[in-house]
Amino acid sequence: MSLIVTVGLSQLLGGLKNGIQHFDREAVGMATSMMMLAVIGLWLPTIFGFLDQLERGIKVSSSFEDPALISLSRYISMILLILYGLLLIFLFRQPSKSREELMRPRSNPHGRFANRRAY
Repeated sequence: MSLIVTVGLSQLLGGLKNGIQHFDREAVGMATSMMMLAVIGLWLPTIFGFLDQLERGIKVSSSFEDPALISLSRYISMILLILYGLLLIFLFRQPSKSREELMRPRSNPHGRFANRRAY
């Protein structure tokens, strides 16, 4: 519930401050890619720990600690932090799009039949 209120308030206040807001597919695509990298980065040490416990014949538990897995987790977190910093630098140095660019329809690279739906 609080997430819906937060998103709604941010959209309302952004609309009051800036007027009409436009959806940027490229920014969403980059954010989605970063989210997928973060999910993969979180799962890798977990999966390796799980497989290591199965290989050793140890009962699988979340309290399992292996120094190699801890260092792997730290390296992955550093890489993800660096990638996020590079993304922020890229986003802030990218020129903002003008209103005309945002309102112009995009050309379809897949031809005129790409928008047809299968029934």
